[in-house]
Amino acid sequence: ELMSFWARNGTERMFYATGGSGAARRSEVGGEEPEGMALEPMAPEGVTESFVDAIKVFHGSLSCCRLGHAGGTACCDKEELMLPMLGLYAEIYAKRDGACKRINDAIEGHLDEIFPRTFEYCANGTTVQKLLFG
Repeated sequence: ELMSFWARNGTERMFYATGGSGAARRSEVGGEEPEGMALEPMAPEGVTESFVDAIKVFHGSLSCCRLGHAGGTACCDKEELMLPMLGLYAEIYAKRDGACKRINDAIEGHLDEIFPRTFEYCANGTTVQKLLFG
């Protein structure tokens, strides 16, 4: 989601929630929201290494990985995410000299990390290397 929003909108309108005590208070617009919660800009000084690290989704442990891929009968969500992420990169690359120049410049040195060639697929106590972006 982070990569998709960034690719299409830039970082200027990206925020994350901080704080919150678990208690709720009445919102001015109706409904309830956690007390002490605030919205902070995602990249107030531009794109940082931490921000780029957040889009390296293929290096994380997804729910399916933690659950053992249904005993090896299910594909990994990393495989399911490969085509959408490749499509986002195609959009960025096509606009790399225009609207997506900043994002392209930020990720250009990290392509092998953001789009790894392979990943480890673990099921039934066995780990195998599977092709991802080749």
